[in-house]
Amino acid sequence: MSDQQHFDPAFLNGLSDYFKNNGTNGFNYPLENYNIYNLGCYLFNLILSSRKYSNLPLNHLVTSLSSFGFIEIHSEQEYTNSEYEDTRFCYINWNKQIIITIRIGDEIEDLDVYSDEITLHKEETNLVKTHVFYNKTNSQFLKEFFADLERISKLDYKTKTKNTINFLCHDHTYRLKKVKVDKKDINLELNYGADFLKVHELLIKFLESEKTGLGILYGVSGVGKTCYCRHLLSVLGKKVIYIPPNLISRVVEPDFLTFLLNQNDFILIIEDAEGIVTNRKDTGDVSAVSNLLNLSDGILGECIKARIVCTFNTEITNIDPALIRKGRLKCQYEFKPLEPAQANKLFKHLNIDHTTKEPMILGDIYNFNVENFRKEKEKVKLGFGK
Repeated sequence: MSDQQHFDPAFLNGLSDYFKNNGTNGFNYPLENYNIYNLGCYLFNLILSSRKYSNLPLNHLVTSLSSFGFIEIHSEQEYTNSEYEDTRFCYINWNKQIIITIRIGDEIEDLDVYSDEITLHKEETNLVKTHVFYNKTNSQFLKEFFADLERISKLDYKTKTKNTINFLCHDHTYRLKKVKVDKKDINLELNYGADFLKVHELLIKFLESEKTGLGILYGVSGVGKTCYCRHLLSVLGKKVIYIPPNLISRVVEPDFLTFLLNQNDFILIIEDAEGIVTNRKDTGDVSAVSNLLNLSDGILGECIKARIVCTFNTEITNIDPALIRKGRLKCQYEFKPLEPAQANKLFKHLNIDHTTKEPMILGDIYNFNVENFRKEKEKVKLGFGK
């Protein structure tokens, strides 16, 4: 389709009339599906049928639209939190009376939007949702066009998941905010000891499988649990969903379980999970543990193939016994302070001129030379001799 069709008089007159009648100036009508449906019905003077497609690879979709004579007539972006979070396009084939919306946003995997263009990385494919409004009388054209959309929906494409994490967010509904994280390759033996390597291999084998279950990592603050979780992001080839502490209480809500049912092939990381793993006899909160039980080994867990990693600071003896029974619990490890010999190896590796005779946590080792500007309060002597 030539560029001149951008200026098709019938098309331009139809747009002008539509927005004039709707009290707008220019193409500023939001690209919501119902608005585009109304626009298509007005332009083509008929009631349109519709069909939806999800998770289509954007680059293949755009190529298909071009080959079938569609042109882009509008795009809009939403700028939030210092980046473009939501991008929508509108395409039209005037002769075949079809109008289409394409949406890329937080809920769609592998989004990269900068300025006014979509950046497609060689190693990843952006996945989009598209909504087609069409005149069903163009049967042969539609048969070929829909067959092509179905073809590209089945392509064996690979998406980039390493070094990314999906933060669970909640405003009016649940959504995921995908964030790239710095690659965190660490020497596991040096940081956690030789005995940890087998634990790591076991956990990776579980997380990369399709088995449902639970892994728990626990220990006092500063022993390296979060650092290790960041390392996992650099080696896992799965979608990772992170639940921040402020949303942990929401795992008991029905809407949260409904949200998880719409996710595919993911790993759930729950940090600081004391609130939902502590023995029900101690807390009296049955729902939180029950939901976690269902996710890790119940019918719901089997349906969504949930693999869950919980980290917490409390003792394992405080954990609900049902969570750590055989079959459900796939991996368990307590992070402890490094013994003096191991800590001194790490000091030497970090070029820190210090040796210790006491066990030390990773946080204190890596921040050994960091000034915290905290002054100890001077002890005040009591009595007449002060």
